[in-house]
Amino acid sequence: MPRYLRFTLLFIGFIPFGAKLPYMYRAWRDSPQDRFDWIFVTLFAILFPLVWIKTRKREEVATVDYTVLIVLIPSLLGYAAAMHMAINALQIICGICTAFSVFWLIYGGQNAYRVLPTFGLLFLGVTSTTYWVNYYVGDPGMMSGHIIKFAAALILLAWQTINILWEKKVQTRSLLYSGAVLLAMLYIWQSEESSSEQGAPMVLSLTPGKVGTYLGQAQEVTENDIRFFGEDSEIEKFYYIGDDQGIYILALTCGSKINSIHPASHCLRTSGWVIHSEEILTANLHEEPVYITEIVAESQNAAYLFWVWYSNPDYSTGSFVHFRKEWQRDVTWHTYQLMIPLTNKDDASGLIQARKELRALLETVATSSTQ
Repeated sequence: MPRYLRFTLLFIGFIPFGAKLPYMYRAWRDSPQDRFDWIFVTLFAILFPLVWIKTRKREEVATVDYTVLIVLIPSLLGYAAAMHMAINALQIICGICTAFSVFWLIYGGQNAYRVLPTFGLLFLGVTSTTYWVNYYVGDPGMMSGHIIKFAAALILLAWQTINILWEKKVQTRSLLYSGAVLLAMLYIWQSEESSSEQGAPMVLSLTPGKVGTYLGQAQEVTENDIRFFGEDSEIEKFYYIGDDQGIYILALTCGSKINSIHPASHCLRTSGWVIHSEEILTANLHEEPVYITEIVAESQNAAYLFWVWYSNPDYSTGSFVHFRKEWQRDVTWHTYQLMIPLTNKDDASGLIQARKELRALLETVATSSTQ
């Protein structure tokens, strides 16, 4: 294959990933958890040309490897599907897989293995990965995600150094088999997530005025709210005053631009909140179980308890991951965030009392399948 054609195909292979760079830049600029991810992409931008030059000098031993179409075609289809579902992180991942597959197609499986660690750096730069690392290791702060990702980067750099200094023969089927095993493990792990349990549908009926023992007040929806949660989502904000603490409610009827809906703890961190704990708990409302994400967070020395869940007319879930898996454009989804002050975040009795107050309000305003 002529060199100019190799270069042209390689450039085309990077277009899907390159199309997401403006989005990634905005995430690096605006999100505290994504702000260091530019380092991994920069490392790739420095290392890849160096490794590629060495590969070009060896390209006479490489032949076009059409076996990789088994990876390239699903990557392109996945990218198109992610665009349709508006999942930015999945678009970035499929864009990286497409670029790597095209490199593999042009230079062969042996050379693809030699640059695999460098492409691994790009995966560390995928937006929201720091959040999800923190989420799965159970760290309410942000340090675990950063530490794990930078440790992974050091491992990849060491691996790339070894690949450059010491030649190792790898067969194409070995790469494909290893990738298939990794995907299968990830699928099984995701499928066994206990947080994916479905509860009874829980849609709130929110109105200003007297509701039971509560007085509801509608709050102003600001331009920032619309910009943050998406112009096609219906946004409502209420403040309910009861016998004790007041309770804030943010209610969203999700629109078609689902990438505007993020995990609550991610949004809080982006706004400068410190997350002290995050877990999914079970609550019984109208004698039916529902699953709710409970967050204890602090801002400006004031602590609050948050309850968050997602519901359609058939069921509800407290897991953002499960919500995103099940979301469909033709099904109406609601997401709710309740917020109540905590006098002391370390006081167990105060936390129990706050939970009772949130449950009491939900018993008043929640619609369930039993009603």
